[in-house]
Amino acid sequence: MKHEVRVWPARDRRKLAFFVAVLVLVPAVFGWVFGLYWGILAFVLLLGANLSFVTPTRYELTDEGVTVHRFWGRIHYPWSRFRRVVQDRNGVFLSPFARPSRLDAFRGLYLILPDPEVRQEVYRLAQSQISKSQEPETG
Repeated sequence: MKHEVRVWPARDRRKLAFFVAVLVLVPAVFGWVFGLYWGILAFVLLLGANLSFVTPTRYELTDEGVTVHRFWGRIHYPWSRFRRVVQDRNGVFLSPFARPSRLDAFRGLYLILPDPEVRQEVYRLAQSQISKSQEPETG
């Protein structure tokens, strides 16, 4: 089984317009109030913190796990790493904890999936793969 999803949040023109406005206005204010150096630093930090919004991301779901492909590299997560899957209106969250934890944001993986049909499909797929990986092996 191999399922591939491509996501690029910046394709939404309203979100992109808001992002560009913030990317221009915040550094401009910082540069005006604190000096040019701080304005440039604010621009670099804002852009760096939002690279996953600006650049395309590809999620590859296989029997082995989830691979996240971004322009700067890829990371593979085996299904055995995850214990819980949660769906919300923006995507699917894969957590290594069976119950909600304060560490979820640092240890989990959030798949940004704006399309509701794709989100539901990925949710069902992740749920079945996680439950399979938790079953004790018989041999």
